[in-house]
Amino acid sequence: RIMPINRKYPLGQLIPALHQYVAKTGRRLTIEYILLADVNDQPHHAHALAKLLKGLKCNINLIPYNPVDDQYRRPRRDAVLTFQAIVSE
Repeated sequence: RIMPINRKYPLGQLIPALHQYVAKTGRRLTIEYILLADVNDQPHHAHALAKLLKGLKCNINLIPYNPVDDQYRRPRRDAVLTFQAIVSE
């Protein structure tokens, strides 16, 4: 719903391709993750992201959403810090 591109490039295909890219190039990837309040900013989301990216040589750029309409909200600071701590662990 949030990322319609995933219909064309599902994570099940993308993640193995990222591992292959890192293995071939030795480069570190940057993964950008936009945090939306009460949508994908909860601890279980952080654990799922960490599990998904485990073993992948990457930096994770957590981006708290900047509201431009009323559809989504910016996460609370404590939610961002908790998410960051879980992913970093």
